[in-house]
Amino acid sequence: MNSIGMRVKMHVAKKFFFIITVLFCLYSCNKNENGKIRKFYKASQGDSIAYLSLVFTKNTFYGEYEIRYGQLGKDSGAVRGNRYKDTLKGDFCYRSYGGDIKRTPFVLLEKNQNLKLGTGLMSTYMTIPFYVKGTLEFKESNFLFEPIDKNQYLNSYQLKK
Repeated sequence: MNSIGMRVKMHVAKKFFFIITVLFCLYSCNKNENGKIRKFYKASQGDSIAYLSLVFTKNTFYGEYEIRYGQLGKDSGAVRGNRYKDTLKGDFCYRSYGGDIKRTPFVLLEKNQNLKLGTGLMSTYMTIPFYVKGTLEFKESNFLFEPIDKNQYLNSYQLKK
């Protein structure tokens, strides 16, 4: 009789531990989701227009980026990277219009809720693209992304696809 009681207690303890573990995992997953912020941006330069949709977490970002070169074509793909204070550093993996898949460095400087695209001398190390130290610039001729609301982004982005 004592042996049966012990088995029941062990069974109940295992179920309790399992339920606590599942609840902990669910809480952790939801907590991480709440820390994400999605923002939409648009920039123009001459005939070119760029759209940027970014999801920000505490230390990282990811999203979609598309550049339309007037009537000449477009580059569209995914961006991802890390946040360092007011700078976003990562890469842009895209398919050039009618071409191959490419991966380039992607750097943005955040100032007054706007994002300025950086350029520099590009290099790669073990297939990871980066700008050579000391060559990164945020020129006036580069895209300056200004925030837009989600509806503006969806309307203009989908109309021209």
